[in-house]
Amino acid sequence: MKSGKGIFIVLAVILFSYLNMQADCYYPYQQYSFTGNYDGCEYICYICSKTDSTYPFDQTSYIDRIEVLNINCSDMFEDPLFWEEVNENVLLTLMNDASWPPCSNETYEFLIKSARCWKIIHDHVDNMLTMKNCGYDAYCLSTYEVCTDYNKNPPENKWTMIGKSVISTPGCSGNGVPDLPPSGKTWSQDWETDCFILDCY
Repeated sequence: MKSGKGIFIVLAVILFSYLNMQADCYYPYQQYSFTGNYDGCEYICYICSKTDSTYPFDQTSYIDRIEVLNINCSDMFEDPLFWEEVNENVLLTLMNDASWPPCSNETYEFLIKSARCWKIIHDHVDNMLTMKNCGYDAYCLSTYEVCTDYNKNPPENKWTMIGKSVISTPGCSGNGVPDLPPSGKTWSQDWETDCFILDCY
């Protein structure tokens, strides 16, 4: 009887951990991820994406968090070229999963949101930084037109940037990535920063 209870507790912990990992995207959004290497800094980007129910080929995605495997790589979060790479990888990751309407017809919109407010979480065991959004009350919006060129063999997915905009005013304070680690903390501890503002790039 005791062993049965023990097995139940272990299964419950595993299930809770699994659900907790999956809880970053909420219905109707689904979670996707990709790995990248920017200027020698390896990272994993987690995104949440949904297809518009009214216009089946319109897609909205937002960046949930970015895990960095080197604590010396936080400067890239303020590099416009890094965010261009992230957006391009979002497009590659999601567009390559499907064919889109032909480029000769109407194109469809692909929206990518990036929060204005972020925080950085340090895991001292894995010596890893996670940049996690602090909510999407305010965000940067990049809009692309997407289509598939069926004249190519194999067909080729294409996108064109058609606009960038800033939605609402961020509710957090502090411009840019703060000094790390925060005052009173060390790299041998777990910690997280207060939420701070990142510009739209």
